[in-house]
Amino acid sequence: MGLSSDRPLDVVEAVRKVNSIQISNGRPPQIRPRLQSVGKSGNIILQIPKATIGFPRLRLFEVRNLELRRGECAALIGPNGSGKTTFLKVLLGQLKPLAGSVNLGASLKIGYFAQVHDSLKGEWSVLDELMRHKNMLPGEARSYLAPYLFRGDDVFKPVEALSGGERARLALAILALEGSNFLLLDEPTNHLDIPARESLQEVLINFTGTILLVSHDRFLIDQVATQIWDLRDGKLEVFRGKYHEFVLRKAVVKPSRRTEQTFLPYKRSVHAPNKEARKQIENMERLENKIREQERMIQKLSGELRRASESKAFEKSNQISWQLAKAEAALDTMMSEWEKAAV
Repeated sequence: MGLSSDRPLDVVEAVRKVNSIQISNGRPPQIRPRLQSVGKSGNIILQIPKATIGFPRLRLFEVRNLELRRGECAALIGPNGSGKTTFLKVLLGQLKPLAGSVNLGASLKIGYFAQVHDSLKGEWSVLDELMRHKNMLPGEARSYLAPYLFRGDDVFKPVEALSGGERARLALAILALEGSNFLLLDEPTNHLDIPARESLQEVLINFTGTILLVSHDRFLIDQVATQIWDLRDGKLEVFRGKYHEFVLRKAVVKPSRRTEQTFLPYKRSVHAPNKEARKQIENMERLENKIREQERMIQKLSGELRRASESKAFEKSNQISWQLAKAEAALDTMMSEWEKAAV
């Protein structure tokens, strides 16, 4: 069983097939993606002295003094609708900046995950789709697809019948064919199960090229990214370091500075408050207490995220990341309420 075919096998083929049979260890098989950059890029991958990104009638954000070097991984984060995908389209040359300049480095071969994913042809089989991107024999293509868990009759499945996870695996397989030295990865772990995410994470860590990663997977970002590009409030700010360090700085340094700047004025200016002023002060003090409590919660979650990252507790890290994102959003809402109450 497992060695039958339409023709007799010679000794070499038989040995190869026997060696390829894996003994089950009770765990599901894992993908083994192979991302290798072919050809060395220049040292400077991306340089933006100053640029405005958006559409003719809609300015999204401004970038200043941004630089990405060979071998680095930047994680672009920010709320939905802030302009992350638009920025990727500017880098791909599909859109132009509204103002300023975006300078790409020399000898770049860009691979864009979302573009590959969206270009998959529904009526084609997995095997044909792969061979459409690279001229290879069917046997070669099947061997190439095996590490992405397309084995046996799976390679004949039409793309339109694939699950979200299978489509993502196929897109990764095709992206790996290109040998790109600059990867633009837009939500690459969407629909992937935990073992597949872990495998992809390991491959990205060992990738010798340069990566710009857009993802809501905070654990992946913390493990892979060497700098964080935080896109919000109409500007892109760069933090050089790991994601948990960025969260800690944002949770501790920035809120405390904002608190000091905004909580003092009304206390200095109000001496003999009337009934309406007292009500305003009470409301602001209530909000201040909530803000301080929220800041403590963010600090606590930041510590938990750091510990979970260090112990490689993947599922726990993802859960904490979402809790942290919610807590940060709640803090922003509280600060907005405080600013309105202070007027």
